Amino acid sequence: MSESIVYNFIKNLINPVDEPTFELDIYYAWKMLAKDKKNRINEHFQYILLKSLKETDFNVNKALKLVIHYISTNFTPVKRKSKLANGRYPYDSVVEALGTCRFLGIKSILGQPGKFVLNETGLLVYQELLNRLYNWTWFGKGKTRCDFQYSSQNGLTKELREYNKRKYVYIFVRQDLNSEYQLVQAAHAAYVGGFNLALSHQTQEDFTPPSETYFTVIGVPDLESLNEARGLVERKGYNAFTFTEPDIGNQVTAFITSPIPAKDRGELLGYNLLRFNNENT
Repeated sequence: MSESIVYNFIKNLINPVDEPTFELDIYYAWKMLAKDKKNRINEHFQYILLKSLKETDFNVNKALKLVIHYISTNFTPVKRKSKLANGRYPYDSVVEALGTCRFLGIKSILGQPGKFVLNETGLLVYQELLNRLYNWTWFGKGKTRCDFQYSSQNGLTKELREYNKRKYVYIFVRQDLNSEYQLVQAAHAAYVGGFNLALSHQTQEDFTPPSETYFTVIGVPDLESLNEARGLVERKGYNAFTFTEPDIGNQVTAFITSPIPAKDRGELLGYNLLRFNNENT
């Protein structure tokens, strides 16, 4: 009688015979990914979620506790003082994997479309587990059970407090331009952002010094992708300052965000860092 609220809701909302089930053998799928060396950290995280659901018969509350256990035993925390001093913290890989999984949602699970992994009800339960884990682990106020478990072993609660104080600025650049142009557009966007932020800050309290700000440069395929990312940032309630390039018909080529707290990055963690392809010059 300890089934989760969401599970009961789903069973009453949908045909009762439509129980959550798997559409494939997750253990075999995971072995194939490992064999082909395609099991990236986000697939590892997805596998933990699926395994926990399977072992608890889709009970979200029990699966949540099991996921926390598997995270603490499968992910090795960063312990080197030099890395911690340079901005890393013990379980930052978990945060990044979780952000990527939330970005992917049910569209891609273990490299497959979600509907090939779980039935419709199963996908709803999977999404609920993912959302609960994200909110409970990283956005809970005070000492949540997850924070307490980590802090008792690795002092993560203190690290999380420090992490949540960080501010990140994202620069998004179109990559349907040559490498040199991409670099220039990123610089233009940074200038536009600095100019607008300087005008908007009225007090020192809401100002984050550049030396204390973390910068991330993201590459997106084209203008459409750039606009999608811009919309995501603005829906989160943050500014996206764009740069338009006169040399190519005043097209938007890049944008920079206002500072975003670490805890609010969410889906932004699913984007790829800017990398240049080798080009003949």
